[in-house]
Amino acid sequence: MVRILIVDDDKAIREMGRMMFEYAGYEVVEAKNGMEALRILRTSSEQFIVLLDLLMPTMNGLDMLQCVLAEPTLSKRHGYVLVTASRDISMFMSERINKTLTFALMSKPFEMDAILALVGDIVQRIVPLETAVAYC
Repeated sequence: MVRILIVDDDKAIREMGRMMFEYAGYEVVEAKNGMEALRILRTSSEQFIVLLDLLMPTMNGLDMLQCVLAEPTLSKRHGYVLVTASRDISMFMSERINKTLTFALMSKPFEMDAILALVGDIVQRIVPLETAVAYC
């Protein structure tokens, strides 16, 4: 089963996301910055959909994605959603990120139905077909 990793320095956002995704049937793990998230991804054998805030202390979302791109295990196993309040989210769509990662962008604020649908789409792309049937 794919788990959700919420990476955000704002505890209230992590808690709200946890409640929303657990209500939808997902198991959720939280990290307060990119460094903590990388530790989780590197030590887990499970697949994650990583909801990654753009602006965080210690390691921001783009810096974390650069580290992920350098590690094929992390770039192939997991799906990533970069979440930002920036009006111009297209500036974060680098060609290398799009070609290498199962990746999407979501602008803040977002609606619950929209993020759940986006995560469901990413789950379908990263989970082998025989396992994906359980998410239909």
